[in-house]
Amino acid sequence: MTPLYDESDRANVEKLNRCVADNCDGKLAAVPAALSEFASTAQLVDMLDFGKVTFDKLIALTPKIILSLNIRSPLVRLGIWPVLKKV
Repeated sequence: MTPLYDESDRANVEKLNRCVADNCDGKLAAVPAALSEFASTAQLVDMLDFGKVTFDKLIALTPKIILSLNIRSPLVRLGIWPVLKKV
C-alpha cells in the first residue's frame, strides 16, 4: 500500500492526499508522524529566493517536457508553404 493515496477513501487521514487537501483548505495543523518521512511543511516565503534585485521565480505545477520527434522528412515552417486558393 502506498502512503500517498487511498483510491477507496479520499478522506483517509493516514494518506498524504488528505494532508494536501487539508492544507489547501487551511485546516492542516501538522503532518502526522507516520507521514513525516514523506512530507513536511514550509512557508512559501521561505522557499523562494528574494536575494536578487529582479524576481524571476516561477512555481510550475507540471514538469517541463522536451518533445523530440523521430521523423524521416525534414521539418518545415508552415509560413513558407504556398497558400492554396479554390478556383
